[in-house]
Amino acid sequence: MVTDLPELPGLPDLKDSRAVLIGPSRYRTLHPLPSVATSVADLKDVPTSPDGWGLPASHCRTVLEPSSPAVFFDAVHEAAQEAADTLVVFYPGHGLLDDRGDLYPAVPDSDKGRAYSTAVPYAWFRRELPR
Repeated sequence: MVTDLPELPGLPDLKDSRAVLIGPSRYRTLHPLPSVATSVADLKDVPTSPDGWGLPASHCRTVLEPSSPAVFFDAVHEAAQEAADTLVVFYPGHGLLDDRGDLYPAVPDSDKGRAYSTAVPYAWFRRELPR
């Protein structure tokens, strides 16, 4: 077990960094992804482990089966507002493309033909990146 690591130049400042793990595995109209729930469960402690990133537990949020695009994105938005250094978002789920080729990470109630209103626009993530 690694303990008492000094802050090293160039590495993320843990007090100013955040992580969000989002795992939808059951979908109403898309194929289920049962391995997503397992992946998120297996990885949820890595960001906070002293042998992993060492992030304080309060700086890491896990959202399983987000009920709506708002629940999904609120977790990302809140973490981005708090992160002054590094923001890590882990999302192993379906991605939908609209007729213009824009990407939308899906939630359990997402619909392929209505990604614009039932999934999370990827463009929202770009706006949330810490500056």
